[in-house]
Amino acid sequence: MGEIKVSVFLQNAGDLILAEDGRQARNKVRARKIEALVDTGAVMTLLPQDLVEYLGLKVSGKAIVTLADDTKKEMPVAEIVAMTVCERTWVTDCIVGPPGCEPLLGRLVLERLDLVPDPLNGVLAPRPESPFLPSLKLKKTDEEKPRPRKRSSSARGAAKEAGRKQPAILKDTAGLPAGQPDDGSRNDG
Repeated sequence: MGEIKVSVFLQNAGDLILAEDGRQARNKVRARKIEALVDTGAVMTLLPQDLVEYLGLKVSGKAIVTLADDTKKEMPVAEIVAMTVCERTWVTDCIVGPPGCEPLLGRLVLERLDLVPDPLNGVLAPRPESPFLPSLKLKKTDEEKPRPRKRSSSARGAAKEAGRKQPAILKDTAGLPAGQPDDGSRNDG
């Protein structure tokens, strides 16, 4: 099994937004095509400092990064970069490495773009089940969950009059619905 190197087209996403709004010429978008090593052990993408500076990315913070040899190092995080890999694009941030270091393509990009590495053949490609668009997994959203049944307007009015929320069914200690008199006909036997 060998390393997988892949072509990545990087663009300053801020420049792209300005160009789309007509506030910057498209030929002024800072961009560069690079070769990056696919690193399934890395969470985020790492770009060398000189490339980050060329693209005009803004350092927005820092992160503690665990390196392959298990040492921990504080490294800058830069934003926002548009990465195009295998004809799929995602806008994200990146870890800033030392000048001239090898760019690494991390798992977040692979997951978001639904790309799978094939180390035997040395290629990165879209998942066969989703050749045209990335296929992503999410838990159900609130819009898809069944909604609770609404109370009748008379029940809402009574609860509002009482100044508190009224549960759908409230039972007193005798086991009768709240507010109903005990006429003695009940046999608790």
